[in-house]
Amino acid sequence: MDKILSVECELTAYRKGLLTVRINFESGTLIWQESRQWCNDFVRTLSDEQVDEIRRLVQAAVSPSGKTARIDPAIQPEKILLTLDRGESKESYTSDQLDQAGWQQLRRAIEKISRIPFRL
Repeated sequence: MDKILSVECELTAYRKGLLTVRINFESGTLIWQESRQWCNDFVRTLSDEQVDEIRRLVQAAVSPSGKTARIDPAIQPEKILLTLDRGESKESYTSDQLDQAGWQQLRRAIEKISRIPFRL
């Protein structure tokens, strides 16, 4: 399996907009972009430990766990698109393809690093 160079997590919700977090593992940066309030956009640097943790959590979120979990729209109204850049290729995963426990751990790690709720 090729090494993941970067990951993009995108949340979209009807009439709520778009929230994108791009994490570049090579440069150790997190880029936050909101469609509703551009003044909330920012870039944050990551430590080597944070890069390793996010990389591990991304692998857990996209690894099939063998159990399919339906997402309750009342709990999570937004749609998720997770895109992995492996240099030569890109892989995209939607809400239904992600391991939900792994996704929630990844989301909490992004919230901890960014210090902002990763929700719409």
